Amino acid sequence: MQAYGPVTAATLGRLAEIVGADGLSASEADRSLHARDQGFYAAHPPEVVVWPTSAEQVSAVMQLASRERIPVTPWGAGTSIEANPIPLHGGILLSFERMAAIVAVHADDFQVTVQPGIGHRDLNAELARHGLFFAPDPGANASIGGMLANNAAGIRTVRYGAARDNVLRMQVVLADGRIIQVGSRSVKQSSGYDLLHLFVGSEGTLGIITEATLRLYPILEHISAVVATFTAVEAAVEAVVAVRGGGLDPSALEFVDAASIELLNRNAQLGLPVGPTLFLEFQSATAQAAAESIRLAEEICRELGATSVSATATAGERRRLWHARNAAYEMMLRAYPGQRMFINEVGVSITTHPPPLAFTPPPAGER
Repeated sequence: MQAYGPVTAATLGRLAEIVGADGLSASEADRSLHARDQGFYAAHPPEVVVWPTSAEQVSAVMQLASRERIPVTPWGAGTSIEANPIPLHGGILLSFERMAAIVAVHADDFQVTVQPGIGHRDLNAELARHGLFFAPDPGANASIGGMLANNAAGIRTVRYGAARDNVLRMQVVLADGRIIQVGSRSVKQSSGYDLLHLFVGSEGTLGIITEATLRLYPILEHISAVVATFTAVEAAVEAVVAVRGGGLDPSALEFVDAASIELLNRNAQLGLPVGPTLFLEFQSATAQAAAESIRLAEEICRELGATSVSATATAGERRRLWHARNAAYEMMLRAYPGQRMFINEVGVSITTHPPPLAFTPPPAGER
């Protein structure tokens, strides 16, 4: 099999013709900034960083790379911790920092069309003006393109699903430079192969996402959070099953082990009891519905052995809680300076959670 081709001076010249002289860089500083993500995998710098501003430029770059057999790696925000955007074979790194626009807000259709480089938090800040939000939340301000390429999920998966459940249409550039459209803005899509969801989660191996139309949801007026602490993982898992089986529909749900609660208390001064803990959030259209959801959730958790249950409808308290949870990885890095973290994800059904979680360490005082 033919080896990858190098990025030559002639290649740089052709790339400059495509994106302009200020649209690429082969400097050591820029290459180093795009050599690794937020994880602890070895750095592999690209030979050149390219900042396209349109799908047509991405197409032209891919045509050039295809002809010269130069590897290409897409880069969103670099927030991954699992080596997804690392240019392992050098070549061209396509950074979508300059393709971060909201193309159109289709408010009445509960949809938005965006370029891939916009961060999901930045997108939601703009959508809030329309009373809407994009549901998947992986924690970091990941780019929409990266979230779709990795089928990102997060705390809201329990109600809204992962990224693949919240995308309707995408524009994709293939390895040979062809630009294709997959999916449709129509909610009902039953004709032909489901190419849309083939690309979602393919991590850039099948094509590069250059535009996407996303499904949105209304921001409901009444939002409350419940924090429940248990003595055992099994009881917390049983509470999750009971909450969902009881007809409650939390908009966000997260299990946090005892060691992580200790970490959050130490760094964010949450003051939570140390033990297996559930964070639950409920969104309701009326105050009465919100109060009933909180009452039932508290009742279920206490019946299943929760040693502490607290609720809040204060926006500031909720933000503080989720901000601390989303910052847990950075807290771990500060807690263990100079050490490498092995990051991995395990997907299991709700009822099979306890055995994998048994591998989590006890609080520091019990080690």
